[in-house]
Amino acid sequence: MRRWNRLVSAGCVFVLGVMVAGGVHAIDVSVPPVDLVRPVDGTRLEAESGTTTLRLNDLLLRDYGVRLVGEVGKRDADGFRSVRAPFAGTLAFTPEGAGIKGFHAGSAEVRWPVRWIRHDGAKLALGPLRLVPGAGDVLLRAIDRDGDPLFEFATVHHKLHGAVRVQLQNGDIRIAPKLADWLGLPEVAGVAIGQFDLDATVRAPDGFTALDPKSCAFVYWPRSHKPGVGDVEVRTQLLRLGDSAGGSLVAQCQGGCSGSSTNRNVKITPGATIGNDTDPIAAHVPWYPKFSTLGRPGWPQQNPPPGVGQPDYPYQSLDQHPMLVWAVYRINQHGQIEQLGRSGVKHAFLTINRNCLPGCHVNGNILGPGCDDIYSTGNNDSNTALGLRREIDPVGGRWGRCQSTFDANCDGVDDGNGGATNNFDRRLMAVEADLSATLNPGAQYFIESWYIVRDQKNPFTAMGSQQFTPTFTTVWTVPVVTTGPGNFRRGPTIDRWVDPADPGPNASTTLVETETGRFKVAVRVISLPSGRYRYDYAVYNADFARVIVPPSGPGSAEPNLCIASNAGFGGFRVPLQPGDTVDNVTHFDNGLPASDDWTPNVAADAVSWSAPAGGLVVRCGLTVDQPQNTLDFGTLFRFSLESTAPPETGAVGVVPATGDQTPINATALVPGANDPDRLFRNGFE
Repeated sequence: MRRWNRLVSAGCVFVLGVMVAGGVHAIDVSVPPVDLVRPVDGTRLEAESGTTTLRLNDLLLRDYGVRLVGEVGKRDADGFRSVRAPFAGTLAFTPEGAGIKGFHAGSAEVRWPVRWIRHDGAKLALGPLRLVPGAGDVLLRAIDRDGDPLFEFATVHHKLHGAVRVQLQNGDIRIAPKLADWLGLPEVAGVAIGQFDLDATVRAPDGFTALDPKSCAFVYWPRSHKPGVGDVEVRTQLLRLGDSAGGSLVAQCQGGCSGSSTNRNVKITPGATIGNDTDPIAAHVPWYPKFSTLGRPGWPQQNPPPGVGQPDYPYQSLDQHPMLVWAVYRINQHGQIEQLGRSGVKHAFLTINRNCLPGCHVNGNILGPGCDDIYSTGNNDSNTALGLRREIDPVGGRWGRCQSTFDANCDGVDDGNGGATNNFDRRLMAVEADLSATLNPGAQYFIESWYIVRDQKNPFTAMGSQQFTPTFTTVWTVPVVTTGPGNFRRGPTIDRWVDPADPGPNASTTLVETETGRFKVAVRVISLPSGRYRYDYAVYNADFARVIVPPSGPGSAEPNLCIASNAGFGGFRVPLQPGDTVDNVTHFDNGLPASDDWTPNVAADAVSWSAPAGGLVVRCGLTVDQPQNTLDFGTLFRFSLESTAPPETGAVGVVPATGDQTPINATALVPGANDPDRLFRNGFE
């Protein structure tokens, strides 16, 4: 069951979310038109008479030696157990746009009817506690009778419904140091253990005025023309992983970890903040949730939101929204880069539009110029928002809804059971032995996130990476590095391994752009004590995909787009010169089963690797022959070999998995002829 909500005032329609029963909590916007108001700058409001909800990841708490007793609900569709309680008191806050800027005064008492039972039998009652203002992205703290925080509530989605109601939802519940000490796990301070919601009435002073309909500025959609500027462009940027504190990650073991096992996996989830460019040429970015449809009652009929002379909405399907994917990388003790795991696809559904440029605020379904939005770790770890990568056209930024996991019968209605099936499905999972500091001395680890945004001019500005330090005590934690070269950096992680601006000696990197997407090939050549050379190649498929859809009829186009295949690459080839001797041919492909390994072949003229045969895939009424374990978008594979030949500049070949399988060449260092003087003549000494 879905509830379609809107706010209407003076001809402006604002569509701000879909509430899916049991699913990701979208902001409820069912408020009468008369209540749509905008505060005078500097106005301070008060929240009172409300309800709070803790949505707890009880499986993670179990890892921390805690079980929950009391009035706690069953695990919901997103994998959380909820406990609710009213609060008594007043919290003063400053509004900003359609949301809030922060709380600045007041307090409220809350008693959540649940106890935490520690492994040794010690009990902790969650009340009475007091909610008090936080700072920065920490909106509120829950403090005990000594004034010490037990929880911090951060990276929250918020919505102000005029002078009537304020909502906070999807925020991280972070463990404060005192609570971490009580758990006997000081290392988990700052870790998010669930999501926080608050719903309260608002008391407003004089000074609130109705929203002036003339303040509804033009919305310049992608592909439209802006007078005096030109054709606008989608120019989003990943601003950081997590919040303004420098980043946040959560690790959770699946099935009893030891710190070094090869048969246990660790889930790693980041937060992420995306922003729109401040340049006048930046387009407004649609942010409509899954299954929002043009012409459906309660939704815009043509051009959301309406405006006289406004550019037409450019897409055949309204439900355009950014999609977030993430991956973990290791630069091992040998200096080789490897991708250890990658996530499914998080479908975004709301933007809170913070820090926008002056002017008319836009609603939660449009990312305005200069605005930014944040998704918490708990939000990104929600089952109902996670889909499959095979349903995405990465270079086009399109979602193939038809026959997707959310709409198997292609009727345009959410099936209600299409998200992840449990707390580990469609997540980034890394083998814990690959994270072990003992087994991987000197290794460096990085988390990478990428927002796939339709019509994005440069996809690399919408991705970024940050170093973290996986640590096992009795539980896994993954603190991020917030200073120095390991701090957040925009762009793909492969650019940290070989920097395009300064590759260094015996290294090269190349970006290849095609009509069906982009990929990078980087290589480092290591001179070995034996006089041989080790060539380490990293092939990173950014958004290359041979997207296959039905040629006509159902599934061929939006709004009923059906993606039969989006496979990337199925082969890699390094040329050899006559007389080159090659051995120690290896590759790394995310630690997948050996049965999925690419097959190496050493011939007189080349070393090549090929993906295993996969057979026929039947989808969207089509039959597609494609290999298994293809090198698809957002994926990096490493290929290595040792040779007697020193490096020279040449070209490697990357082979598409489907369609025309002629290798696509990329400039790279390759083994040259066995000429002992060549190394010095080419400057690789």
